[in-house]
Amino acid sequence: MTATLHYKNGWVCEMKYETVHDTNKASYWHQRFFQEEIARLDGEAYKYMLNDPRGRWFLMRLFDNTYVNATTFTGNSQSFFNEGKRSVGINVARKIVETLGIEGIKLRQQAELEYIKVQKDAERMISEREEEG
Repeated sequence: MTATLHYKNGWVCEMKYETVHDTNKASYWHQRFFQEEIARLDGEAYKYMLNDPRGRWFLMRLFDNTYVNATTFTGNSQSFFNEGKRSVGINVARKIVETLGIEGIKLRQQAELEYIKVQKDAERMISEREEEG
């Protein structure tokens, strides 16, 4: 398997790795470093995204578009496609909790509350316009 890391300074690291269980092998330590570096960068990215209202909005739109909180059943083969999309959203939700723990849960809840507020405000505005017109 090949993975590529892109750093802020423009440096790119491409690494091929395989599952190694022998802790005496250098490849074990290379793979472990690589996995820890990915986890660290993922954590920074999730914190960056969820500490900004635009990032929280993006997360909620991602969850909507990947059916995280909706049914994927259509009665035909489209269900399989929708389940694939849903799997992506669920994996992002799981990784946020795995990476950030309770902080991630709180930030996700904040995103959900903000998203619901936007939806309720839109419903109110539509209702007011219908009453006027």
